[in-house]
Order: sequence, then structure tokens, then C-alpha cells
Amino acid sequence: MARPHRRGRLWRTKPSVIVAIVPVIAVLNACAGSPAVSPPPVASASVAGRYLDGGDTTHPVDLLPDGAAYTWQEAGFVFRDTYVLAGDTITFTGESCDGAKGTYRWSLDGDALSLAAVDDPCVGRSSVLIRRLARAAEQRPFTVVQPSKLILQPGYNLAAADAAGDLYTTDGHRGFYKYHPDGTVVGSWPDALSFTVGITVDSRGHIYVANFDDGTVHKFDGTGNPLRQWTVDGGAVGPVGIAHDAHDNIYVALHRIHDHYVEKYSPDGKLLATWAGLGAGDGQVGAGSHDGPSEIAVDAAGNSYITDPVNNRVVSFGSDGTFRYNLTGNGDRTLVHPSTVAVDTQGNVYTDSGLTLWKFDRTGAFVGEWFTPTPGTIVVDGRDRVLQVDAEIRLLGFPAP
Repeated sequence: MARPHRRGRLWRTKPSVIVAIVPVIAVLNACAGSPAVSPPPVASASVAGRYLDGGDTTHPVDLLPDGAAYTWQEAGFVFRDTYVLAGDTITFTGESCDGAKGTYRWSLDGDALSLAAVDDPCVGRSSVLIRRLARAAEQRPFTVVQPSKLILQPGYNLAAADAAGDLYTTDGHRGFYKYHPDGTVVGSWPDALSFTVGITVDSRGHIYVANFDDGTVHKFDGTGNPLRQWTVDGGAVGPVGIAHDAHDNIYVALHRIHDHYVEKYSPDGKLLATWAGLGAGDGQVGAGSHDGPSEIAVDAAGNSYITDPVNNRVVSFGSDGTFRYNLTGNGDRTLVHPSTVAVDTQGNVYTDSGLTLWKFDRTGAFVGEWFTPTPGTIVVDGRDRVLQVDAEIRLLGFPAP
């Protein structure tokens, strides 16, 4: 069974050839130590490339000050690299080109940064062009970030917080894990299932994990012992994000082809309701053979919010499945393939659009937009702290937009 193709986190492979670079908007790197606003990048761009199997790919990238992290993103995959600027040369090290290093001479001329290879083991990566985006109209406020130490697991997928503020993650393989906010692992179940996706922890500390391949949801106690399981949509492949409400009812978002995309269950797995049909109208979500919703969040009143990347929006429903509204943008710009969604105790909704985080109030009104360091699952804990989780747990802050 092929894995779902997902923006910004799991289900990844490495590109073999990078051939060109074209402009995109600036993004920000996570800074170490105390919370601080990171400096703007030297340049930002989108790397266009091609896999050995002929598939095309693009990756938004940044050049930031000396020794900072270099990140690129392709639709579904994230890679990290570091670089060092030394005089007129720049050296990349890390996961790109299967871990090989590349050194380039660089020069800045107006709004263009040119790189020419000095020592480049990547086939076809002999020269590239990066255009700076320095116009004020294209700048957005940067998030303030306090990162944890790295969390070590086979992959990085979805995440949730419990009432105590601990974080739970899945790896998109067989496991799920529990961490303190500083990244210390306090629970590890690496061989629990076959393809772990969504995760949530109810008010009693029960852990619920969606298993994509066989269309099941699994309930565990707080120590990881299995309690029960049930199938979603008759066992069809595709449960992804899951969440719970104030009564510990479980909401499941479905991916790929179904006749509905939200299922609501009792804590013991009894199906209570289904909603969100296939389509582009109000109360519907888009999907395809390898597309569809990815995450779902539920507020204190039982309203649900499901990502609809095919239609470039987040769709909200009442506790009974009645359509409420679509979150599409701010009037000037629209969301682009939102893949993560979270809600705080005040009903504010957080989602992503590329490498920016968007916030809406409980009525659906746009509040603000901020750059994020890298893609990752957005989680709001019980203290309304907003965190972003992938290979680390980042505490986000929001300067005035």
C-alpha cells in the first residue's frame, strides 16, 4: 500500500538531481537558546529538481546567517542541511545528495544571488540562481521560537498534547512516543502498529492512534497497553488525523476516496455520526487517490475543523456535523494546501500555508500570519501554548502582525 503524500512532514525520499532555483517568499530558521526574533535570510528561493524516476519536485529554501539551518521542502518531504558562509564561498553539509558536501562561490548583485560550484558532488548542480525577496510588501512577521533538543524517532508525523503538557507523536512507521516539552523521551512504543498517523490523548490519559494501512483506530492506556480497536469506514484505508472533544468522543479525518471524511465515535468506538462529503462546495472536502484531508481539531464546544488542502481551506462543522464556515484566507491572499490545524481554549484556530502559520478567531475572522521555522504539526497545549513538532518541539511566539 502506497503511503499518503503529505506536505511538510512524513513520507519522504531524497532528490537525486537539483537543476535550477526560482523565487519564493522568505522563511525563518529555528534559533537556539532563549526566544529571539531571527534575522532575515540572506536570500530565499525554490529549488526545482528531478528524481531519478523522472518526477519533478520543488523545495522552498533559505540562506541565513553563518552556521544557520538550511531547509528545503517538497510537497510531502522535508530535508535539513546546514551551511557555512566563509568569505565568497558557501559550503552545504547534511542530508542533501545523500549526505555529500557541496561548496560554491557566491556573489550578490542587486536582488540576485548567484552560486557557482567549486566542489559539487551532486550531478547537475553545477550552477544555480537565487533571487532575494527584499521588498517590504513581501515581508511577514517572524515567529519567536524556543526549540527543544532533538527528538529521536524513525520519522516525524502527527502530534498531540495531553492535559499535563507532554507531547505525543507518531512516526509514520510502527510507533508512537511521549516527550516532555524539552524533548526528553518519557514513553516509547516503536512497534505498536503498522503505519501510525494521527494521535490524541483524552482527559483520562487514554491514547488513541490512527493506523493508516488497515483503517483502524487503537485505544491504549497511559502506559501504552492496548485496550480496544475499531475500524473506520468499514476498514477502508485512510484514517489520518484524530482529535477528541470535551466528552472524550473521538473525531477521525479520512484521506483518499470515501463518501464522507469525518467520523465521530464514542470513547469505546461506537460510531455516532459521519459528515463532510466529497466535493468543493460548503460542507464538503476535496480528495483523490492520493489526496485528501490530513488533520482535524475540535474546540471546547465540539466544533470540528478539518484541513482541506485540495480546496485550499479549512472547513468547520458544528458538533452534529452542520457546516459552519470555511477558512480560506485574509481577503487578499488565500491559504495554500493547509496540512495542519489546531485550536486553543478560546476557539482560535491555527493552520499553515506553506511556511507560514495563520491564526483565525472563533468566528472565522483572520487575526494574523507569521513565518514558521520549518513545516511541522501545530499543537496547542492546555495552557494555550502553541508548539510546532517535527524533529524537535518548538515553542512559538507571535509578535504583532
